[in-house]
Amino acid sequence: MKEEGREVQSLPQRRRATMVLAIDYRRLLGIPTSVPLAYSLTTMRAIRSQQTYPSCPSSINIMLDKPANFIYSTDQYKIYVLIGTILFYWNVGRMFMSKPLAGKVALVTGGSRGIGAASAIALAEQGADVAISYVASASKAEAVVEQLQALGVNAVAFQADQADSDQVAALVNKVVAHFGKLDILVNNAGVIQLAALNDANADLEAVEHMFAVNVKGVASAVRAATPLLQDGGRIISIGSVSADTAPIPGFGDYSATKAAVAGYTRAWANELGQRGITVNNIQPGPIDTDMGPGDGPMLDMITQAIALKRLGKAEEVGATVAFLASPGAAFITGATINVDGGLLA
Repeated sequence: MKEEGREVQSLPQRRRATMVLAIDYRRLLGIPTSVPLAYSLTTMRAIRSQQTYPSCPSSINIMLDKPANFIYSTDQYKIYVLIGTILFYWNVGRMFMSKPLAGKVALVTGGSRGIGAASAIALAEQGADVAISYVASASKAEAVVEQLQALGVNAVAFQADQADSDQVAALVNKVVAHFGKLDILVNNAGVIQLAALNDANADLEAVEHMFAVNVKGVASAVRAATPLLQDGGRIISIGSVSADTAPIPGFGDYSATKAAVAGYTRAWANELGQRGITVNNIQPGPIDTDMGPGDGPMLDMITQAIALKRLGKAEEVGATVAFLASPGAAFITGATINVDGGLLA
């Protein structure tokens, strides 16, 4: 039909077009084809009313917001359908993508860089809201928070010194106060200090600080989190293959701190198993981070000892963290998983 020189769609035409869109969206939403179209449209209206993406003017919103006797011009209709369909698939469609950690809250200590940042991002990619802690690098922490928020989750950074038990307890309480609960604890914060036995100038205060961060800090976090952690929750610690091997002079103290974490992991798994809380330990090998082996002859020696002949990536450790936090790892507890490229093979 024509109106002032323009072709417009009649009500029957518009209804037929709406049915075509309903069929298309019904496939996307997973509504069985046996369900009547009227029910599909009702479902679409219900989804729209939840306002999960209120800023998305999808073609569903556009078509359902119009009065029953509204008549589109052909050009208007084509533009609405094109823009609306693109926005629907891009924005609203994300609601129906399965993210195994959606609704979960995670705390990653030392999450402003390296493995900690990669772990936080991996958890956020699976739908978890994430809190990270940092000691001094506030700007780096905020940059990570922005990355997490860009993934569509809630994220926040808190300052806390992992060597201070009171600050660790306060950190856990702040996370629960902010998000309302805690499901996943990732003990990532750690330092390394080499001190050979025959080194008369070894910095023993730095060694004591390393034990405070790597051992006491992990234990303090778990003790603070255990009463608040949701049943079925996850505790994941980042250890090191140095717990099992220390071939280079000076690694003894660092190795001892990581061996302690592995021992704690087995004990805590038994203590918390009745609540469905799993406790696991990831032992990375040499990883390409600012705490990694760097360049030079030492790097060549290390990579030659690795079966894969390369350093690991922080993202590869983060992916292991996300897996252990997922429902698929619900029957894995008390385990130590080496992410070392075959260094210990």
